[in-house]
Amino acid sequence: MILVFLLLGLIIISSFITCIMLVSSVKIKIRKLHIYYYKNKFKIKFISSIEIYLFNRVKIFEKTIDNDKIKYLMQSGKLDILKFKNNITINSDVLKLLKNLEFKLERFNFIGDLGTENAAFTAIIISLIYTFFSIIIAKNIEEYNKEKYFYKVNGLYSNQNIVNLQFNCIISIKIVNIINTLYIYLKKGRVKKNERTPNRRSYAYSHE
Repeated sequence: MILVFLLLGLIIISSFITCIMLVSSVKIKIRKLHIYYYKNKFKIKFISSIEIYLFNRVKIFEKTIDNDKIKYLMQSGKLDILKFKNNITINSDVLKLLKNLEFKLERFNFIGDLGTENAAFTAIIISLIYTFFSIIIAKNIEEYNKEKYFYKVNGLYSNQNIVNLQFNCIISIKIVNIINTLYIYLKKGRVKKNERTPNRRSYAYSHE
């Protein structure tokens, strides 16, 4: 009888956790991103946050990060950019999974001035940016609103390298989609590991 109650309790808890995951979402908010480059002077300022919501409305977690926090972590030795960069490995499988990760854009605002030393190259870059943004927005929004979704890039044809970009957006991802993506990635990793192991064994046996 005790086992029955334990199993019933596990089923109830598992069902509850599953329901919570189904109705929960993670929101990545880039509140402000300003990138500036002119005459070898480069500046970047940003404020972003990661938030978790129930029913996409009730916020239960928030973590904000900005320039000052990154600077503090680096100065205190808690964040080593070079070590972090060397430990990151991005292969085609990871890129494919990220590409297939379902998300929604709740806001996307981009305004900028862009120029290079070559006028033709500037025109090509701006054309590619417009094409890329139009595809991203069309694919990942539910309903178009010109106040929430807009982008404008001004071409500067002065034969100088100039970048002045301002950007903010809100990306919403369901937690169940994140878990599913991680599961697929880990599953593929195990399959590849199992495929390599027999090959090494057969190679070892051939030398016995």
